[in-house]
Amino acid sequence: MTSPKYGAYPNRRGSGIGWLGKIPSHWNTKRVGHLFYESNARAVSVIEKKLPVLSVSIHHGISDKELDEVELERKVSRSEDRSLYKIIQENDLSYNMMRAWQGGFGAAKISGLISPAYVVCRPRFGASSEYFELLLRTPNAISEVKRFSRGITDFRLRLYWEDFKAVEVPVPPDAEQQSILKFLDYETAKIDALIEKQQQLIALLKEKRQAVISHAVTKGLNPDAPMRDSGIEWLGEVPAHWYLKPIKWAAMRLQTGSTPPTEHDRFYCSGTVPWFGPSSFGEPIMIGEPVKFINECAITEGKARRFSKGTILVVGIGATIGKSALTNIQCSANQQVTALEFSPNELLPEFAAFSIRRLEAVFRNLAQYTTIPIMNQSEIGIYELAIPSLDEQKAIVSHLMEKLAAFDQVTDRASELMDLLQERRTALISAAVTGKIDVRDWKPPLSETELETETA
Repeated sequence: MTSPKYGAYPNRRGSGIGWLGKIPSHWNTKRVGHLFYESNARAVSVIEKKLPVLSVSIHHGISDKELDEVELERKVSRSEDRSLYKIIQENDLSYNMMRAWQGGFGAAKISGLISPAYVVCRPRFGASSEYFELLLRTPNAISEVKRFSRGITDFRLRLYWEDFKAVEVPVPPDAEQQSILKFLDYETAKIDALIEKQQQLIALLKEKRQAVISHAVTKGLNPDAPMRDSGIEWLGEVPAHWYLKPIKWAAMRLQTGSTPPTEHDRFYCSGTVPWFGPSSFGEPIMIGEPVKFINECAITEGKARRFSKGTILVVGIGATIGKSALTNIQCSANQQVTALEFSPNELLPEFAAFSIRRLEAVFRNLAQYTTIPIMNQSEIGIYELAIPSLDEQKAIVSHLMEKLAAFDQVTDRASELMDLLQERRTALISAAVTGKIDVRDWKPPLSETELETETA
């Protein structure tokens, strides 16, 4: 890829490396083992054991982090446990043996300790770990790393040092590596700022979306309707003609899902029943993709529960506690999810779903916390719903569908722009670290102050 904004190198040659193609004529190629050596030094002294415990993030979109930015001060109860950890020094390159094929490389900016699951690569001859981190996170390099990994399935793939050291990579002159890093620091910072603006817009739209739902299902659509105090702090005033009812009394069914025994293949082979878990929940009011499909026999043998079309599912444990969604099919769910079924003669499924969605923050704030957030079905049942007539419910649902569709359009556009920016970011990094663009003479634009001084 050659960008119209940045020139190409005048002289290029074949690298002899399949995944790399042509490189600038003055660049070298070397095996990783010629640039780095494996360090297995362990924490021995008290001072070493007090070093912070670090981790390497996997490259997922804009969430790729340098190693010191994902520092984890883990709770190690006994100091001797830290002797199991490897010492990592500033400018070391490290990777997760089980996640290298996903781009799990990091360059250390500080010294610390790191799990034995990581390989610590110490540079020879002053090689820049930051440059090679960026190189090894590029899509083509990730594919090459995967080729050197061992394992039957992706989940079991491991990249051992003995294999990794044989990977061939391009090696620009040291000064050129630094020029490339400075260029990318500047250009990716600009792209990241644009991405952050879109993230902020999406977050704002999410807040507005929730506010619109909350107002509609607790205040109604008539601003002139007489109001009364609900007597519930988090609910406030409701229309005087609405009535309140706890979920446990309004629901025909309030039941937690279950997981069929995984050691029995018959419960999962040729599955046709959608089986949902916390990962199935998103911003849309309708449920997302099932975790998997289970076999009908899991239900007939009492190992899983069937929930009707129009059921509202609520996450009752973990980081996404309180998340809810409406089902439009018969389905099942795991034990982390509670199902609510209401009589359509009292609550339309869509209105009930929006009412439960309004409670998301309430569930999250009032749930009992131990080591992880958890809320059982009896705790869900105590919360009150404000219920209008069926005709009013229909009008509110129609109003919300129209409003939320408009929010979704703007959110989708922001997400698409984020994807394009991330693609641009990835392509720019790849082009720079593989010698597709020449940035040797690049300099950051002068600041306004410097321009004024220069022209004075």
